[in-house]
Amino acid sequence: SFSLPRILVRSKLSHTCSHKCPPDPFFACLDAKAIQLSMSSHILGHVANAVMLVSTGLFWLPLLLPRSFPYISSQSYAKEGFCVMDPPEAPLLNSHLLCFYFDTLAAAAFTLLPSSMMRYSGVSKLRTNAVGIFGHGVGHLFLYLNSPLSSASSFLDQPLHMQVAILLFSISFFYMFFLSIPPLPKAHVAPLAILAGVPLNTLIPPQLSFSYVQTVLLCTSCFYESVQRDKPTHYTSYSVIVHLPVSFVGWLEGTRCDEWVRSVGGHLIYDAAIPISLVLFACWRVWVGKLEVEEEEGKKTEAGVSQVGEKAKGE
Repeated sequence: SFSLPRILVRSKLSHTCSHKCPPDPFFACLDAKAIQLSMSSHILGHVANAVMLVSTGLFWLPLLLPRSFPYISSQSYAKEGFCVMDPPEAPLLNSHLLCFYFDTLAAAAFTLLPSSMMRYSGVSKLRTNAVGIFGHGVGHLFLYLNSPLSSASSFLDQPLHMQVAILLFSISFFYMFFLSIPPLPKAHVAPLAILAGVPLNTLIPPQLSFSYVQTVLLCTSCFYESVQRDKPTHYTSYSVIVHLPVSFVGWLEGTRCDEWVRSVGGHLIYDAAIPISLVLFACWRVWVGKLEVEEEEGKKTEAGVSQVGEKAKGE
């Protein structure tokens, strides 16, 4: 039978992050009977998160410094901050509205997930992300109805009391979101909220403000999940199935918008990638959970048969 992951586990590269850190069976051993779970290293989760963070950083360089890093080829994306499909004959198919439709349906579906699925490690992330996904969709609805309200110039032109009010609102916004990220230490919440909130109004171009907020929240969650000491069993699978694809889809949107992405929904492909990745992750965790139950029941059956055999020999 083919058992490549067993070779990886036995190799010197195989390790665990701590004694309290259980294995994440993201990879499986194929044999004639079933799939055996054997991956005991978090190294792939670390690699996936590192790739996501580096990729995001490289993606933002040409947006903030287009003359120094001119490798975002889609000019419309660099100008608008999104790849927007806006057919005049079908205004309700605008990319922002499509994102609102999709995110609303996804959030409702995640909220209504049966409680029986929550017993599988990591599946509860779908429910906890439902509010954020819906809020993201509402943000797109707002962008469809209104142009960005703040920019570096308009912010600096405001009276001092308005500048203070805008900054306090931005910092409070990030503060509330950072509180919902479990791995983030409480002592880091306020400093990070200040570091994220101030540039939003003073440095980030208005057309990139929405993408900036999403990027900050995603990268903060990704980083603190990577550095936490006691990782959950689903750490590697969540990093590979959810975090990694999002960064690749972002590159597709930014570099291929004018070629073909706009014609298939524009920014919708990015918004849809997050809920779809979460669904794939949940399916994986349910499947893995059932395999673990079957494996445990098999061990109990073998132990029972062994005890019966020993008793028979004794008699």
